Amino acid sequence: MSSTQSPSQYERSDFVTVLAWVFIGLSGLGTLMAGLQYAVFGMMMSFGPMQDAMNDAQAHGDVPPMATFMFGHFHQLIGAYFLLSVITLTASVGLLKRRNWARLLFICLMALGVAGNIAGLFLQRLMLSGMPMLPSNMPPDFRDQFERMMSGMQVVGVIFAVGFSVLYGWIIYRLMSTPVRGEFS
Repeated sequence: MSSTQSPSQYERSDFVTVLAWVFIGLSGLGTLMAGLQYAVFGMMMSFGPMQDAMNDAQAHGDVPPMATFMFGHFHQLIGAYFLLSVITLTASVGLLKRRNWARLLFICLMALGVAGNIAGLFLQRLMLSGMPMLPSNMPPDFRDQFERMMSGMQVVGVIFAVGFSVLYGWIIYRLMSTPVRGEFS
């Protein structure tokens, strides 16, 4: 180390190390899960009865449009999740090694996470509004409990979306701070 460089540039913060290891674990598991889901879904859909049941339900209009879209594009959705997990895993390892490209990529991934949480709120609303309505002969108590459950699900969804958006925003803020940026130079 030369005398012109300050020692603080070489100190590794616990924040970056812990963040990297947490996301290495999460994205590693996400990559494994996506690979297994892709394989299992492929096996399930290769069986004729499963595909026939889906086709019959769609023909009778028993499947909400969003579920039809999800099943129709399941391979692509799981493939996108797999790709996102691999990119996050790569950025996390780069973050652990204090690579600046990884810090910038991680900031982009966190911003994508905020946008995804906000979009997820609208998607949740769309999916819940597409759910089949209860038959009119249902007991009023059951109908009330069902409506409370649906409202509770929406509230929990909002809490999680806001919570994760705030967490991701804080991670972005910390990764853009001067002391953390100094670790990556």
